[in-house]
Amino acid sequence: SYVDAVALSSDAEHIITPSRSGPKVAIRRAYQEAGIGPADVAVIDLHATGTPGDLNELALVHEFTTDTTRITARKGQLGHGMANAGGWELTALALSLKDRVALPTGIPKGEIHPKALRRENIVTDAAPLGAGVGVKLMLGIGGITACVVLRGR
Repeated sequence: SYVDAVALSSDAEHIITPSRSGPKVAIRRAYQEAGIGPADVAVIDLHATGTPGDLNELALVHEFTTDTTRITARKGQLGHGMANAGGWELTALALSLKDRVALPTGIPKGEIHPKALRRENIVTDAAPLGAGVGVKLMLGIGGITACVVLRGR
């Protein structure tokens, strides 16, 4: 895997809460830089901290994914390592693309929130990945968002 694009934004409505528009700016910039659209995304790995904000994040990325995009998240398995979390999660995504398998979130299928958008795309068991790119979304304190597009080899 290699990094195809990286885009950042910083747009907080509150000291720790990104606005709805800020992360979308980073995602749009990364997609534009990589020359991709939602149909190119095989897997998107979310920030997903296991809080009610996860539903907002799923709604946020809805327009940047399709019905075939696998949705994953690592914090439930790796823990929230603060600044280290993004590196761990990018590594997991790169390995996922290399092995062409979407790694499970660790959330049992029956425990996915009923209001979650694209809930059928949330990976509960390892799932094969077709060709396409992987996207990593990272949200940080002060409304800082990073969106990284990885292209598998």
